[in-house]
Amino acid sequence: KQGLLVALKNVHTLAEAITTTILHSEQRIAWGAAARARQMRHFTLRAMLQKTAALYNAVFQNNETHSI
Repeated sequence: KQGLLVALKNVHTLAEAITTTILHSEQRIAWGAAARARQMRHFTLRAMLQKTAALYNAVFQNNETHSI
């Protein structure tokens, strides 16, 4: 878990989430560490370049099989 989700336009729940985040520093630090770890796994430059290249390859392969 990397944080809290709050429903759109739910001001009361948003206020509770903000209060929880402020009052529980250990949880806030753990969420930050989990988010950082996820970012390092999935959103590094290398990972993004590999995903982009794979997408382009898939699009080009699909176009080659459907060309006239």
